[in-house]
Amino acid sequence: MSAGAQHNRLARLESASGSEKGDQDFSVSCGIRSTIQISNDSERVMGRIVGVSEGEVVMVRVAPSDIFKDIRDNWPDVIMRFAAEGNVYGFKSPILGTLENPSIVFVKWPEDVKSVKLRVHERVPCFLNAGLICNELRREVVITDLSSGGCRIAFSKGGDAAELGVGLEREISLDISTATAGSQTVPGRIKSMTKEKSPKCGVMFESLDQNQQLVIDQLMDDIKAIW
Repeated sequence: MSAGAQHNRLARLESASGSEKGDQDFSVSCGIRSTIQISNDSERVMGRIVGVSEGEVVMVRVAPSDIFKDIRDNWPDVIMRFAAEGNVYGFKSPILGTLENPSIVFVKWPEDVKSVKLRVHERVPCFLNAGLICNELRREVVITDLSSGGCRIAFSKGGDAAELGVGLEREISLDISTATAGSQTVPGRIKSMTKEKSPKCGVMFESLDQNQQLVIDQLMDDIKAIW
């Protein structure tokens, strides 16, 4: 089944996670970003869902890499994760085959799909460089803790916040990069701000799309693995 024929098709997956109350339906469609890895300890490769045949297969296009070569040559079970409807879902399933040029992995339709809870209240300490954009100006900041719903940032220079016009309830954007998920510009709003010369600000993320939420979730996983 071609990716083009499936481009507008939505497939319904049923969550079998014991942590959910009853069964939960959600949509997976072409164009959604995803990650594939061979084990929980292995490197993740970013991909994009390019085809869906309900009950049979999910087709994921990935960048050529050593991980893809391993999948192509050894046919291992893979762990696949993706974001849909504001949640992150994952499953482990065998592959049915691969294609090259472009690199596509055919993942067997899962029997068990688990919902990964978004960690709204859990914050992890970190020290991450990011770019803050406000009033069409950009300054470098440091993210000092992170959750799925927001973060705390610190300005490196005392005058930067004033130059940007940063204040309470001000809409801002953060440029955040991860090794596994690439770069994303994440929208947010300033919810708290200290009165120090180099202020610290609490940021609440707003209206994140699937790709942005996936980047935040993966970044939290990476930080927790280090800590």
